[in-house]
Amino acid sequence: MKYTDSYGNVCTRFVDRPDVISKFFATSSIIDTHNQLRQDLLQLEKKWLTKNPFFRLTTTLLGINVTDTFLLANHHRIINHTSGTSSEKNITIQRFAGLLAFQLLQNAKHLGRPRQRFLPEEIQAPQKTVVSDLSLPSSFSNKPAVRSLTDANGKTHYLVKFDVTKDPSGRCRTKKRKCKRCLEEKKRQDVSF
Repeated sequence: MKYTDSYGNVCTRFVDRPDVISKFFATSSIIDTHNQLRQDLLQLEKKWLTKNPFFRLTTTLLGINVTDTFLLANHHRIINHTSGTSSEKNITIQRFAGLLAFQLLQNAKHLGRPRQRFLPEEIQAPQKTVVSDLSLPSSFSNKPAVRSLTDANGKTHYLVKFDVTKDPSGRCRTKKRKCKRCLEEKKRQDVSF
């Protein structure tokens, strides 16, 4: 608790309270943080001035979606995941909005394609993709990819299962390697993909 003493100095007095209350007050300003990101840093409503209430509402909803996406990507360490605390390397919400708009415009060419299939009887059997990328090590080439993903930079990543080998005791096992992502987070986990 902060109060002003008789000389005008701000003093602090500690008040006993349950730990639950401390945790609540530590995160109770989350809505304010969201609004500050949307209104002060992104500033879509200030950049796109209008007297049309529908356009203003659309601008606000767009700002909410961009801010939610920014916070979600930040939470899941898709962006701003450097181990250091240097804030100059972090992506700002304005830069993130620019990257997001660029990706949406790049993917606009897919809008004219036929609709996606949602019903089970419309889904065809998945075809196995064979990895034939020259940038991959020779041990991974010509293996069926479990899944492939193209990132924002246009680079394709493949999920490939390691070979089945025999261990010294003679049992057949899938090779396992250390997960690079887990090692960055100071965890040790072996994976077979």
